[in-house]
Amino acid sequence: MESLLGRTKNERDSQSFEGLQERKNDLRILHGSEIDRHTIRQTFEIDRVTYPSEFCGSAEHALSMFAVEPSIYTVAVSSRTKELIGYCCAIPLYDEYYDLVAAGKCLDIDLPPEAIRSYREPGNYKMCLSFVAVLPSYSEGLASKALFVGYLQKLLGLADKGIFLSHLVVDAVTPKGKGLCVGLQLDQLGPSEHHSTIFVSEINPSSRLLSANSTLVARYAEHFRKVGEKKVA
Repeated sequence: MESLLGRTKNERDSQSFEGLQERKNDLRILHGSEIDRHTIRQTFEIDRVTYPSEFCGSAEHALSMFAVEPSIYTVAVSSRTKELIGYCCAIPLYDEYYDLVAAGKCLDIDLPPEAIRSYREPGNYKMCLSFVAVLPSYSEGLASKALFVGYLQKLLGLADKGIFLSHLVVDAVTPKGKGLCVGLQLDQLGPSEHHSTIFVSEINPSSRLLSANSTLVARYAEHFRKVGEKKVA
């Protein structure tokens, strides 16, 4: 009987692993211009089941931001069903708008399209990590990891063009968002005017955000070295 139960458990474990692998293989990460407007509209549906209603914004606002800079979005979709599984929205901001978010005076969903500093030329950029959301019905850890890896690849592509992040701000509106910020070792500033928690960080080669991609860390280390040499000269 024990042997039979053991085999049954092994079979269950095997099926669970196979199911996880199937979902992993089904995930496809898309960036910027690879994403269509329909997919951006779907992000709002994920927001509605992930965030409190007062922090959800609107599909129209998301589309207006996407029109200015498509690369702010990284999404995970099912290759089989084309369904949106999760997404990340990271917005490069002009200094005045970055400072407003960092001061807790402006929700990211209230940022106007003109707040976006598009990645048009090499340099240092301040970034607001606006949303990271995954369908609750999906394997959240699997999709979140795939999105994070995909976003680091996007940062690597930007670094190859001479575009680097210098500062990061996150307006954490859920316990999971706050946990993400703590895991990334961001500095907690305190509560916002809208009762969320603001986190910030300067980005450098030792930042936890970059640490999962050694090539990206090397790019940032080289960039910081060159910047240092220019200051000395």
